[in-house]
Amino acid sequence: MANASTVTPTIVSRLRTLALFAYLSAPQLEAVATACQQVRFAPGDRLYHQGDSTRGLYILLSGTAEVLQTFPGGEREIGRLRAGDTVGEDSLFASQAHASSVLIAQDSTVIVLSGAAFDAVLTAYPDIRPVLNLRRDVMEALQAYSQRRVRPDEVVVLLTRRHPWAFAGHAVVGAIIAAVLVALAFAASWLPPQISAYVVLGLLALAFIIPALLAIYYFFEWRNDYFVVTNQRIIHEERYLLTGAEQRDQALLTSVQNVNVSRRGLIADLIGFGDVIVNVVGVQQPLILDTIPTPARVQQTIFAQIQRRKEQPPTQNEIRTEVDSLFAAPAESIGPMRSLSGLKNARRSTLGQFWAAIVPPSRVVEGDQITYHKHWLILLNKVWMPTFAFLLLIPVIIVLLSGRVPLLRQIPGTVILGVVFGWWLITAIWFYWRYATWREDIYIVDNQYVMDIMRTPLHLRETHLQASLAQIQSVTSRINNIWGRTFNIGNVIVQTAAEHGTMTFDDISNPSAVAEEILQRVQHHAEQRNAANQQDQRQLVAEYLAAYHQAVQRDTVLPPSPPPVQVISENPAAPHPNLDQTQARPLAANPLDTDESMPQGKPPSLPM
Repeated sequence: MANASTVTPTIVSRLRTLALFAYLSAPQLEAVATACQQVRFAPGDRLYHQGDSTRGLYILLSGTAEVLQTFPGGEREIGRLRAGDTVGEDSLFASQAHASSVLIAQDSTVIVLSGAAFDAVLTAYPDIRPVLNLRRDVMEALQAYSQRRVRPDEVVVLLTRRHPWAFAGHAVVGAIIAAVLVALAFAASWLPPQISAYVVLGLLALAFIIPALLAIYYFFEWRNDYFVVTNQRIIHEERYLLTGAEQRDQALLTSVQNVNVSRRGLIADLIGFGDVIVNVVGVQQPLILDTIPTPARVQQTIFAQIQRRKEQPPTQNEIRTEVDSLFAAPAESIGPMRSLSGLKNARRSTLGQFWAAIVPPSRVVEGDQITYHKHWLILLNKVWMPTFAFLLLIPVIIVLLSGRVPLLRQIPGTVILGVVFGWWLITAIWFYWRYATWREDIYIVDNQYVMDIMRTPLHLRETHLQASLAQIQSVTSRINNIWGRTFNIGNVIVQTAAEHGTMTFDDISNPSAVAEEILQRVQHHAEQRNAANQQDQRQLVAEYLAAYHQAVQRDTVLPPSPPPVQVISENPAAPHPNLDQTQARPLAANPLDTDESMPQGKPPSLPM
């Protein structure tokens, strides 16, 4: 296929026909057109494959294409694209798995706008995004991505809440309360007329208000609970309205050991809901997706994504590249793991550096290593008591200096000075001990390990827990109460296959972001290990092929031609049909052998 990157009036006019760009001005449309490519495809080429998560908009200018979908019996055509048709608009805004493949049927010219190029345009021209005419379903999908905190490189395969029966089941409680209050109101009508009217009205009001409040509460409880399956992990997030607590359980697909479905009885079978139990390697407590609709479909979806995560065999081009590199030059080694964190410590003023030295930030980035400290509010909670005790010295000193207390005049000044100094020393040590305990309790994440380091002041004792990224099985972030939600303080529980089992990052800032950071590094570490294993396998295959190639070249070298063979016939009178008479004549056994022309029975005469 051949690309033409120049902007043509055709590209601008075709973009103008799309509803997505209907409200863009001419300069804005020109900016989008500069990111487009006009590509020629030959029959047999594919714009994308089913299951791929490529991002791109495709506008067919000429030719035709087949829309194919894979079924148990193979691929089947479900539609056809002709000149003027467009596909892939939704993928510009969110990475998602394509439900079908697009196969070019005849020579075609296609306008291609890749997701990366479109993102670059939106970054360079921020005034374009507000005037994009997005469909409602695309807007809802974008909001879901943002609210569910899914990374841009992930593909959301399934997003679901609990079955509505979970909400309806709780609403039954409100209905029962309403029925009881109505019955009491009916019974109160038999009371004396002076009070019966007020009692009846009060009970009827409660019969309406209490169930309504319960319905609102249970609705938001149901709405704040959801399950997500992506092409990398399984997420269950639950928020509690009354306490403000939040829990986000996550498990990588590579750590999933088994997925089971549990039914809840006849009603569950009739309505179509149940539980999906996800068992994770090395974790005793399974991840339970409870009361979700169509649990069997969810189970199959998870199994399908696990199958896709398995290593794919190398392509012929990759094998050929490895072999060629062996024949030409040594193969390149895999580079070091890239840093996943693009954040750097911002430059601070002298005062800021002094304050950061005393109270370190909650997140410190040094190269590929991130150090997490406990939230600064935890420090305040630790040191307020010694600080208060230390500040009590101020009124004591003022009273001593005033001399208004006769009893204190009788106490020697050295004693009072000793008491004040002792008080100051005790509170200072108390303060330092609480401060150092907070400062020396740190959590470290790098490209190889996760560490929990706890030191006592003066480094009298140190506890060091460590687990490699390959041992991490699941990560859970948790906010325990409204206080934690207000200041975004919580815990991160890391389930590992290490000997110590669970590691907990206590009282850290933004726990969900910390959990994301850990999972992202675990995912990248696994991908790098798989890439290294595939590289080793391809290298081994390439070396075998190289050795075979050298052996074939050695065996195909022609040996030198042998000397001509003289054939001796048993019958001298019968020459070999392929030899002349000279070659056919037998050799004399010795010099005394007679020639045919010599007379028989007489030896030849010897010269004198």
